Amino acid sequence: MLFSSPPVLVVSQSTAAQRLLFLLLDKAGYGAVTAGDGDDALELMASRSPCLVVVDLRESNEDMMFFAALLRKRHPALPALLLHVGTARLLAAGHERQFQLGSAHDPAHFPSVEDLQRAVSMAVAERMLKTLRPAVAKA
Repeated sequence: MLFSSPPVLVVSQSTAAQRLLFLLLDKAGYGAVTAGDGDDALELMASRSPCLVVVDLRESNEDMMFFAALLRKRHPALPALLLHVGTARLLAAGHERQFQLGSAHDPAHFPSVEDLQRAVSMAVAERMLKTLRPAVAKA
């Protein structure tokens, strides 16, 4: 495992998706914790301080969309990976990156190990660069 703390937080209302994302992240070398809804996720965020939050938005649900918006409002510096059908949006360091997920052979367009590893690596690297950036005084 690349690091034991802080973990990646996976938020999905589907227990099957939670388990699969947990296994994919584990295979990619990242620790993960899971939450079934926004309330559970906010509690875990307070106690575990994740390095990234993965939000499964593939099944349209107002509660999950509300949680994603609340996450961006309350924790703008925390990287978030929003999974949509066939695409993902990585929101980190004030920037947004969108990329394709899965392959044409995967009808659910679920992220592969490589997709997750790339997204998590980008989010962690951007967070580390932000942490290591020297302070600049204003004149």
